[in-house]
Amino acid sequence: MNVGSGRVVMASCKADEKSYFDRKTNHGIFTLALIEALEGKNTAGNKKFVSFNDICQYLIEQVPIRTFQLSKKTQTPIFNLTDFVGFDVCYNSYIPPKSRVFIISDPQDNAYLESVSNSLKVLETRGLIHKWSISQIPAGAIVKDVLNEKIANSDIILGLVSTNYLNSDTCLTLQTKAILEGKMLIPVILEDCLYVLEKDIESRELTPQKSGSLVPVVEWIPQNAAYTEISRVVLRNIQSIKN
Repeated sequence: MNVGSGRVVMASCKADEKSYFDRKTNHGIFTLALIEALEGKNTAGNKKFVSFNDICQYLIEQVPIRTFQLSKKTQTPIFNLTDFVGFDVCYNSYIPPKSRVFIISDPQDNAYLESVSNSLKVLETRGLIHKWSISQIPAGAIVKDVLNEKIANSDIILGLVSTNYLNSDTCLTLQTKAILEGKMLIPVILEDCLYVLEKDIESRELTPQKSGSLVPVVEWIPQNAAYTEISRVVLRNIQSIKN
């Protein structure tokens, strides 16, 4: 732990401002942000200790934004430092939430679905993701409602792109919904098929790829390399989300 010295006085607002209370959280805006900062929420779980600088940065960023969203008013935290030398305040207890990965495919592509799902097990074992696939829809469920709920609650959506998937009724609907909701959509090229990119996803990352061109999984030798690359792409996107 980094040991420092000095005295710090914090105030939730300036003298000519008010300190606001959020009835939904049953906390003062400053108090809740301070609790979150002490837990290490703005460190993404990457540090063992939370420093005073981490806390100040979080309060300066969060309190004015939350106050304006709640009341359209201004609230500015104040810090008075005397002979201050930076120091760590507490252990970091923040555990970043797992990224939720939803795998969508046509039911006829079960062999591909199993291979892609297995390639992500290492990320799941490490606690980086929670994955759910279209094959897990329970019997008797209203498929459309389940898919809409899963897309809404996912961070990354893997679309297994094959002839079966492209010809399925759910393909365009799910892709369009994912894009409209701002989800991270990763199309996975499974086999030779006509795949016309929609305008909104031309910049999305497609995989597997070799030398900048799309290569279906079935053409990779060994094919294990293709599925490993898929997990790497997911990992890169997880890291971009957390950053």
